[in-house]
Amino acid sequence: MKIKFCVFIMFVLSINTSAQVVYKPKLASGYNSLSQWENPNNWESTNKNGYPGKNGANDIIEFGTIGWGVKPLIINFDLGKKTENVKIRSVSYNSILTLKRSAKAVFKSIEENAKISILSEKGSFLRIKEKTTFKKVPTSVEVSGTIIFESDLTSVQTQQFTVNQHGVLIVDGDFSASGANISIEEKGIFEIKGQFSVKKTNGAASLSKIDGALLIHKGIDINCNYPLYYSVGKKGGIYVGLGNGKKPSGGWCDAGNFNYCYRKAFCRDVINGKYSKNPIPNTVQLPVTLTYFKGEKYGDEVYLKWETATELNSRNFVVEASNDRKKWESITELQAQGNSDVSVSYDVTISGKYMYYRLVQYDFDGTSEKLGVLEFNDSELYINVYPTLMTPGKDINVSFYENELDYLSYSIIDIQGGLIKDDVISIQNGVQTIRIGIPTNTPSGIYILNINSGSRKYSTKFMIN
Repeated sequence: MKIKFCVFIMFVLSINTSAQVVYKPKLASGYNSLSQWENPNNWESTNKNGYPGKNGANDIIEFGTIGWGVKPLIINFDLGKKTENVKIRSVSYNSILTLKRSAKAVFKSIEENAKISILSEKGSFLRIKEKTTFKKVPTSVEVSGTIIFESDLTSVQTQQFTVNQHGVLIVDGDFSASGANISIEEKGIFEIKGQFSVKKTNGAASLSKIDGALLIHKGIDINCNYPLYYSVGKKGGIYVGLGNGKKPSGGWCDAGNFNYCYRKAFCRDVINGKYSKNPIPNTVQLPVTLTYFKGEKYGDEVYLKWETATELNSRNFVVEASNDRKKWESITELQAQGNSDVSVSYDVTISGKYMYYRLVQYDFDGTSEKLGVLEFNDSELYINVYPTLMTPGKDINVSFYENELDYLSYSIIDIQGGLIKDDVISIQNGVQTIRIGIPTNTPSGIYILNINSGSRKYSTKFMIN
């Protein structure tokens, strides 16, 4: 009997520890630090010793608006991934979720029980991991920072999506926009990595103000029975067929088989490039636009410096080192700017006992980009490639030191592996700069420059706008 009793108690405890826990904000002015967030006294909950994220996947945050019983959810610090398994739920009319300038947050999902107003201020970052459906009128999403929906996004009725200047809204899946009203300010970006569709009528879908960039990787699918209003400004653009997306059977913009349908004219204009004449903002493809990455060796130390032209959700830079380019060791870390559209310079002096030094940039969502490798041997060889953002017909510069060979080979390939250009050129001994011309008919996108100098190899990415 004692054994059975103990087993029963353990079973009950296991149920209680995995039970759903709901938290409601107590701080009307918002949460400004991790200590405030992790203080149980700042949350209304049945779990008097807990806070959102402490108990794992069963935590839910219910938020509302002042005067309706449940307070809004306002965040103004970096949560990291502490809430990536936490769900958030609107429970009162015009429930407010605000990401202030210093906010960085990841949530599992958004459940819309009442109208939501989501505001992302410049410099903030929000990521939603699961599929999201907005049904309430008029739920709104306003982006001045960055918001990423990692899966499909569905707008069922008259929801408003506004991307302000330098704001970035990304849908990693498909976006069903029936009834949605989309507005993109100049230098704003709305990127849909799946398909954009208008298939059901719950109020006319509207691209009411496209002064920024609307990027759609897998094409547009619209039904001529349902209205689609659009207005593309002189500096705006609609770009389809980006990335590695396979062309749909109906084409990059499909308005069905109706003979008389003004949406067909829209599709024709999109396919013919009427709305894609302006360059895509450079923050779409690369989170950081690197101007240069240079280094010099002084005795037992190496001095490294680099400059960025723009940064998008850039958390930090890590300098790694290796003697064989196989095993890399993290040497030092520098905090990045976050979001910036002006030049930012960085420099660091570290041990010079290694042959290779690599610069790696990390975003707030944990993704990383290897930005370049510098090589130092006994002859102090180094390679610097610049600029990393350019236009067709211009030259890319390669600076290096060589004292062994009188030739160098290079190749430029696209991200699918297609060869754009290759050549073998004569070089001199010592420090020098060569210029590699980019063909004028090279389309916009990300490319890889490979350089071979004897047994030594160097690769780096650059973008053509």
